[in-house]
Amino acid sequence: MANQVQRRLDNNQRLRKTHLNKPQKLLKKAFHWNLEDREGFYQHMINRGWTIKLCPTEADIAIAADCQPEDIVVSIDSDLIIYRTVRTLWRPVGYKQQTFRVYDKDSILDALNLTDAQLLTLGIVSRNDYGNNVPSLGIATNCKLVKDLSDRGVTDMVAAYLQDDRVIRKNTGREAFSNALKVFATMTQTAVTSTDCTPQNVVTYTSLRHKMDTILDQLKRNKKQRYENHKVKKRDSAETWVPRHKSKQQPLRYRTIDMPPQDRSGSKPSPAGFRSRYSYKERFEPVTKQDPPDVMLQHKWKPWKPKTDDPQPQAPTKSKKTLKIRDPLHDANKKKLLEGLAHEHPLVTLDMGTLRANVSKAVAPSEESSVPSGESSAMSDEPLATTVIACIQGAVREASVTKRLCQELISRYFDEVFSRTVVSQKDQDFLDLLCPRLSDSTSDDDSTIVTNDHDSPTDKTETFIHSFMAFLYSGNPPSSMRAGIASSVNDFIYRLRHYGILPAFDLSTAGNPKNAPEYTPYLLVRSVSKQLAVELKQHYKRGCQKLSEQLLKQQEARSQPLLFNFNMEQRKHIPTIESFFFFNSLVGHKYQVTPVSPIEHGFMTFTESELGAFFIKKPSLRKHLRSLVEQDTQVSGEFKLVHLNSWLPRQAPGLLIQSFISPVATTDGLSSRQKGRAGHVAAIKLLNLDEIKSHVNNLRDSSFQPCLYDDKGYILHGSVKTDGFRVQLLAFKIRELQSVRFRRYKEQLLPDRLVSTVGGTDHFLQEIHNVVKTDIDVKKIWDCTTNQAGDITYLGVDLGQTCVVGACALLPSHKQPRGWKKKNRSKNRKKRRRRRGSKEGKKATVESNPAAGSRSTDRARYLNLAVKQKAVLQPMFKHRAWIEAQKTAATVQSSTGAQLSTSTTEAAQDQQRLLSILDIETNFPALRGENSSARDYFEHRNNYMAELDKFYNGNHKFKKHAWDHARAKKEEYRRITDSLLRMVGGCVGAKRDANNKVVIGIGLGQFGSDKKLSSLHTTFEAYFIKQARSLGYVILGINEFYTSKKCPTCHHFVAQTDSLRRLYCPHCQKTLHRDIMAAHNMCAAMRGQVEFLQRPLYLQPVDENGQYPWMMQQGGSSKRRAALEAGGRATKIASVPN
Repeated sequence: MANQVQRRLDNNQRLRKTHLNKPQKLLKKAFHWNLEDREGFYQHMINRGWTIKLCPTEADIAIAADCQPEDIVVSIDSDLIIYRTVRTLWRPVGYKQQTFRVYDKDSILDALNLTDAQLLTLGIVSRNDYGNNVPSLGIATNCKLVKDLSDRGVTDMVAAYLQDDRVIRKNTGREAFSNALKVFATMTQTAVTSTDCTPQNVVTYTSLRHKMDTILDQLKRNKKQRYENHKVKKRDSAETWVPRHKSKQQPLRYRTIDMPPQDRSGSKPSPAGFRSRYSYKERFEPVTKQDPPDVMLQHKWKPWKPKTDDPQPQAPTKSKKTLKIRDPLHDANKKKLLEGLAHEHPLVTLDMGTLRANVSKAVAPSEESSVPSGESSAMSDEPLATTVIACIQGAVREASVTKRLCQELISRYFDEVFSRTVVSQKDQDFLDLLCPRLSDSTSDDDSTIVTNDHDSPTDKTETFIHSFMAFLYSGNPPSSMRAGIASSVNDFIYRLRHYGILPAFDLSTAGNPKNAPEYTPYLLVRSVSKQLAVELKQHYKRGCQKLSEQLLKQQEARSQPLLFNFNMEQRKHIPTIESFFFFNSLVGHKYQVTPVSPIEHGFMTFTESELGAFFIKKPSLRKHLRSLVEQDTQVSGEFKLVHLNSWLPRQAPGLLIQSFISPVATTDGLSSRQKGRAGHVAAIKLLNLDEIKSHVNNLRDSSFQPCLYDDKGYILHGSVKTDGFRVQLLAFKIRELQSVRFRRYKEQLLPDRLVSTVGGTDHFLQEIHNVVKTDIDVKKIWDCTTNQAGDITYLGVDLGQTCVVGACALLPSHKQPRGWKKKNRSKNRKKRRRRRGSKEGKKATVESNPAAGSRSTDRARYLNLAVKQKAVLQPMFKHRAWIEAQKTAATVQSSTGAQLSTSTTEAAQDQQRLLSILDIETNFPALRGENSSARDYFEHRNNYMAELDKFYNGNHKFKKHAWDHARAKKEEYRRITDSLLRMVGGCVGAKRDANNKVVIGIGLGQFGSDKKLSSLHTTFEAYFIKQARSLGYVILGINEFYTSKKCPTCHHFVAQTDSLRRLYCPHCQKTLHRDIMAAHNMCAAMRGQVEFLQRPLYLQPVDENGQYPWMMQQGGSSKRRAALEAGGRATKIASVPN
């Protein structure tokens, strides 16, 4: 081992701590007893009358060979119990008070359910004094493997163990267990010969100690020398240093590994032709002509026709109201302060990780302080973190169950109402309460509503559902609300009982209604009631509008008179839900009759006041809440909810979250690097009410200039989102201003949206010809003139469905992409030329065919990247396969109401009674179609509700895998973004260099799919724009006219082949990738607009008279005209020399 360390040190290889710690530990544990001392001890014990035996090998083997079944062996080495002859072993344990631990082999065999031969095999294949175990296979795993082996010879059993598929070995020679097999099975060992005992061959303790000291001294000198070299290198490269992006340390379960197909183990080096995923390629123009495909459709020119103007005179547009800045705040009311923050900053959701990890860190410092004086922490029934987690998970579970019950009752009510011929007026009123009519001005999207503490529902539908769900949870009819809603809810309850829907759930029994509910009903169901109200309005309102448009188109196509009135503007006197069911029946129940939530618990929002009301009912949490309140206010008597509600509005938003949920705003004593690693935890600010008031008033001050605003961080809103496994915090993003986003200031005070992120980093795109109009615009954005625009790098990105990203980058001649390694192949090129022939013949070939010559320095070089949707969706495919496997493997007992055939045998009946989760969900009655029925669906689901709830919510396995899948998908987007930025000299995690002038263009083409196929281009577009703009890149929109129809080299129309993604240029006689060609044309369009303030002529439409309608009115110079006709620059870009 010391020789191995010395060899690595001499070869300048990396030395880890394990390389040094292991030999040092062994030297410390070594029992240094030389040969002379041993001979003296032997003679001394003989004189005392002891029987001493000299062994030619180790003493363990001799003891095992002479041992009889009735003998007792005393030894500190537990490996002796493995030998067949040893039946009883006494092993001394302890340090100060030594005792003996008795090992009886018969008892061990009975406890492990092993035979004598299997125990011997287990000792051989596990770690012992003569060899190590197979990596990742410990003694517990080996015990399971050995039990499966048949009881035969030990040698055969070891061979069978090595041939098992579960035993994966890297080094077959070292892991054959030959030494251990020889010692334990045959009890023999090769004795040391006299020739090996010479002083030159004997390794003593003194020599090993001296060798290790020499190695440590040499290592110390090497470290000092490397440190001096590092300082010199850092000083020389200080000006060109770029911060590196720190990759994730935690491995992702569904991450796609970049390994070559022929060797996934990683033990062999990657082949020379292997290229990692999402990496760009360097492409030159093909030097040889390619044969045309068999099937080819040539694109032809069509005269451009302008859009016909509307003959009807347009109504005069109203002047847009100027948005004024609100007045400063004069009071410190918490609700108004949160409303002021919502008006000034966007509300975002911060993913903090798992609930258990956050709560454990948040309450860990306060575990002891939560226990009153005079009581020990051991007196508490359970840890504080466990109580908080159980309380929140219980609230999520109860709210989800109540929401599913409410959906079931409403769906059964709809089935009962629309099964009758006429809908009564009373039922129409209830339908209007469940979903407002289309004529109402109520918004059907409440996703942007900001929820504050002590807020009450303002929407009529939400208030009705909120009250009804509180009744379902508590069993008590509403009485404390307004008379109108309370009476409507009570009438609806009586209506359900009249139709025979409500008694089926037996709400009058013990536990339902709940006399003393665990959670406050109105606070528990607030979030899920808002979710259900939004789901009902979105499902029926939007579905009704879509069905109305579809039926109107069908009637117009048939050219028949309208049998029914499908215009929703003329059906305002009919409830929206009634119109939906009527339209849905005409199209064969194409849409689902009702929205249904999955059985797996979803995310829901809880405010601080709601969490406080939940926590105060737990004795241990009540003590901690009281100690928290008594820091500011003295509480006399019993601590109640009224004390908490009077204290909480005066505190900083997020104080209760910091104490119980997540350890946010704990950055004291942390360095800048540690704050960066902490992420959102360090970026969140916990401001009191006066500080929030001062912050809002500074933004509303008349002298405030948004162009100079540079504040960062997050301010907590005071609400959390959780599904029982993960936790998310709602916070206001201080970096972005709503006043800049909605243009509330004058134009001269607003920062430029192209280079600033104060107005947000959303996927808003401006077309390039609306941004770059004059030389002043080029100077303002890129700090150069049009004559100096040759140093700008262009990146065109074409987004699509099958090919998510098709990108092309045009680089100046002096610029290299990030991570580019220049390869020198001059020697190999000379050798190839010698083999081909003389230089005269080579020159003649080049002169006769210039296109076949070598890559010259004046040829344009471009990089491209194509990413298919199939590659990006690999994490989703793996996650789906895992879910299907879990559903197939999990079996439950079939429902008691299932009828079994009497002619089948008992074994067949038992097999018929076992159903998998996949079979149960496949047999669910349909919620859409001709025979759809919500009643049958819920009855079938209720029969297996206990099994399904245990499968999905019994543990957090599904949520863990879903979280890993989401992170792996985000990692795929991050890697694509990193590859795109590396093409232009940047990377994810590093701000754009001021000298690196880059313009990124994204196609503005919009497309849809009649086949309803999924597409990732919209989600990736939003992700890429947000990441690139936050790093300082300029992103603009590009009109995609002619970009997929003309060749970027010859500017002629291309031909469509039998493949959708492959095009062929008959003029150049080469094959082109459709998306990469489109991205290349986008680069040409950007280059023409930036350098010549005009789109190239070959990418502009031409009318019947041969004129360019998009051409600028003023005429340009002859040089500019020639450059435009050539498709870009007047001179070619010099490529990188080979």
